[in-house]
Amino acid sequence: MLFDLDSGDCCDWIKRLLPVLETALGKKQGLPARKIRSVEEFLQLFPHEKDLLIDSTERRTQRSSCAKTQRKHYSGKQGCHTRKNIVMGNPEKKSLFLSPTKAGRYHDKKLFDKETSFRGIPPDQTLWLDKGFQGVQHHPKNVMMPKKKPKNRQLTADEKAENCVISALRMPIEHVFAGLKRMNCLHHVYRNRNGQDDQFIFLAAGLWNLNLACR
Repeated sequence: MLFDLDSGDCCDWIKRLLPVLETALGKKQGLPARKIRSVEEFLQLFPHEKDLLIDSTERRTQRSSCAKTQRKHYSGKQGCHTRKNIVMGNPEKKSLFLSPTKAGRYHDKKLFDKETSFRGIPPDQTLWLDKGFQGVQHHPKNVMMPKKKPKNRQLTADEKAENCVISALRMPIEHVFAGLKRMNCLHHVYRNRNGQDDQFIFLAAGLWNLNLACR
């Protein structure tokens, strides 16, 4: 009432201003990569990176009235309907790469295997992953991952200590997720159409990287 503004005007302004924000973040080189086509392109984008922290992040979405869509977005891990991305960061908490947004039912390992950009990572890079990526150990790159408890056997004291060290070194990727979810549309239940949330998390990653650069 005070500003002669209604919900339709808000939607119009968002559509006008989001491309402006994306252009500005692009000029500041704060946006993460969305596609890496070769090892040469990776080295051009990230010439000084040696340790890559990779993990998936999920955010809740509104439950669909369609049963097929419900099954597609239901995440057994989170116990609710979600949308998911894989994020690659570095120990300085910067978001380097953001995969396309997918439905929450897809497993982390499956998303990793289907994403062709990870094939452009040089073999001398060290990938720091969590247990959700079991099976990537056979990847032709250096992989550091906590050991999973074997069936009918306990982990040894040395294995538990090694897991703690790996988890501690992977902690910066959790700070990346916390930085992304400062934007309320990623923190609260997403109620708009699927597809626009991909732009939201992309710009949130750019704002977080800009925040790190300005510190």
